[in-house]
Formats: sequence, C-alpha cells, structure tokens
Amino acid sequence: MRTDDTDDDTVSTVSTATSSDFGHHEVEERDENTVLDGFVDALYEKRAKVREAALKGLINALKTSVLIDFVDDKHETLLHLCIGSLKKGVSSEAAFASQLIGLMAVTTGAGDVAQHILSEASAYLIKAAKFGSDSKARIAALEALALTCFVGSTNYEATEEIMDVLWQMSKRKGSSHPDQALGMTRAMPEVRAAALSAWTFLMTEIPTTRIVSQHMAQCSSALLSILENDEQNVRIAAGEAIAVVFEARSTIRSQYYADPSSTDASSALCRKNFENRETELVDLIKGLALEAGGKGQGNKKSQRSSFKEIHSVLKGEDVETSLKLQQGDSLILNSWIQVIQMKFLTGILAEGLQKHLQENTLLHEIFSFVPQQGKRKTLTSTEKRMYMSPNSVLNKARTQNMNRRRSQVHAWQIGQFGAEDVGSD
Repeated sequence: MRTDDTDDDTVSTVSTATSSDFGHHEVEERDENTVLDGFVDALYEKRAKVREAALKGLINALKTSVLIDFVDDKHETLLHLCIGSLKKGVSSEAAFASQLIGLMAVTTGAGDVAQHILSEASAYLIKAAKFGSDSKARIAALEALALTCFVGSTNYEATEEIMDVLWQMSKRKGSSHPDQALGMTRAMPEVRAAALSAWTFLMTEIPTTRIVSQHMAQCSSALLSILENDEQNVRIAAGEAIAVVFEARSTIRSQYYADPSSTDASSALCRKNFENRETELVDLIKGLALEAGGKGQGNKKSQRSSFKEIHSVLKGEDVETSLKLQQGDSLILNSWIQVIQMKFLTGILAEGLQKHLQENTLLHEIFSFVPQQGKRKTLTSTEKRMYMSPNSVLNKARTQNMNRRRSQVHAWQIGQFGAEDVGSD
C-alpha cells in the first residue's frame, strides 16, 4: 500500500530501481563486490566445507582479476581468517588458506601491505610447511612463504632467513634424522622439490654478488649430491638452482673483467671453491641431459628436456624465451633468472597469468614489461577479404608493383649488357 509519506516514496523509488538505471560497469562492480563480500562472510562459518568453498572462490577471483583495492581494504580480515584456517583447519583448508595468502601478496605488490602480510603470516606458513599433514598443504605453504617473502621482504638478509628454512626442508633431514634441531616432519620428494624450487626463486631476488659470495660454494656440494642420488623432480629442481648460480657467476665474471675492483676477496674465494667442482657439475648435468630418468617415456623426455635447457645455461649460451600474450603483446625473457621467476609465478597464477601480466604492476616491474594499451582491432570478414585474401585489392596492387619493379630491373640489366657490348666493339 502507498501513502503520501515522503519516506515511503523514497523506499518505493529505491526498491523498483533496475540495472538499467545504473551504468553497466557500475552494476558489474557492485555485483563483484557483493560476491567477494559473500566469500569473506562465509569464512566465518563453522562448517569446514563452506569455508573451503569460500577460499576457493577468493583464490579464483584473485587469479583471474587483479583486485588491488579489494586486497588493500580486506587484507587484515582475510589474513586473520587465513591464519585461523592454518592453525585449526584440515589439510585441504590449510592449503587453500596458504594459496590465498600468497595471492594477496602478488596482487597488492611491494609496499606496506605486503610487508605486513609477510610479518604476520610467515611464522604460520613455516609451521605449516614443516608439519603439514599432507604434501599438498606443505607445498602450498612453501610456495606462499616464498611469494610473500619475494614481494614483502625489504632487505636480502630477511630474504636469506626464509631461504635457510627452505634449504633445510630441501635436504633429507627430518624427524627420522639424528639432527632433531630442525624439528620438522620428514619431507617427501615432491615437498623437497617444492622447497628447493622456492629457495631458487628467492635466490633470483638477491644481488648476484651475494649469490656468489654466500651461496655458490655453500650449496655446490649438496646440489651435486642431489644430482647424483635423488628423485627425478628433486634432481631437476637442483639443476635449475645450479643454472642460476652459474648465471650469477658469469655476471660477476663480466663485471670483474670490466672492473677488477668490483668484486671482493670473499667473492673471489667462493668462486674459486665452486670452480673446483664445476667440471663435475657440468659433466653430471650433461649426462642427465642424455640419459633416461625415471620410469615411463614421459619421465625420460621430461628429464632430458629439462637438463638440456640447464646444460645450455651452464655452457654460457644466451637465454631468450618469447611468451605470447593477449592483444598482440609478447614478453621476452632474456635470462635464466627471469625464466625461473616466470616458471614459479606460472605455477601460482595458472590460467590467470595472462591477466596479471597485462594489469599487475608487480609483474611489470619484475619483467621490465610495459603492456600495450587498448585492444588490438579485430578485422571483420569483409576486411579480411579486402586486406588478407590472395585476391584482395591490396595483394593485387602489391603483385602489380613487384612485377613492375622486376620489369624495370630487367630492362636496366639489358641496357647495361647492351652498353658493355657497344664498349667492347
């Protein structure tokens, strides 16, 4: 029923408004925010399945869209809820919570929010990585720990503290080992491979001089041992780490030859210690690039392909990989360090990689990439016939022009021959 009261008129007016009364973009944005807020609210539910579904929804949203404002506004709430899932949730919920923490860091980019995420979440991610009840939960925690550190760390000393945790997890030691000081559950091969990949990813962020002076000699013996004795996925991760070290060493060499004072005595000593094992490393990786690794044809091809690529880096060959993007863009990766960074981020963002490469400032900074603005024009069927068909006006004109030029060249040649004949007479 309607009355003449002003308040009732106002309520009626608002309740009968439709989407046509607003701009399409505004309605879409309002719908998206409503869905996201619904996911956040569902994280307070007591039922684990509801919380897991909400975490999945938020993960998908952060992968497929670059929701910087949402993360900046909600990061405190989301972080609190994700930490709760890490502390009390079952393994699947803990894995989703870790993924969401990592994606928040990637979305917001370097700055105060990422630093806060790292400071609040790192201890819980480390605990989940060490003591998670299954491999998926531990791997998700490892990857999130590496991502939050990569984005949120403000100095390489803090990064190296996280690298130490990852390095210990990449080794065989665990609860069954006499060294109980590590205090962690023994890691399965897939967890060790993930820890080593995360360690290598963080190594790409620290200065090359630091890699050479602190990590090159320290890790060479352990990585050599892994290459000789371990599971295939762990061997490949070790090979990728060695390639980063070799590339860093090559960079330092170039700097040294340009300016001998640019490297210190410590770097020179570590470089010399590493070079004592260089022949062993190169020969072993060359062998792995040729031999069959693991069971099944797929595993053999995977090992050969991976180690051929790694071996080319060790030989000092140029690394250049082109990645096709939307809107006609392409991204050129011209170092092994960038290849490792892209590989790690691809595993995290999956189908959302293209979207983030186009819109995420963090990825633009990492890869020194400026995307094209605006969409590439798509030709209509009529325009394709006009411009791309062999019988198009454009192609016919091009053919006529080429024929005319051939005729002119032919006539010029005949003239030259004729002149020579006259001169000879």
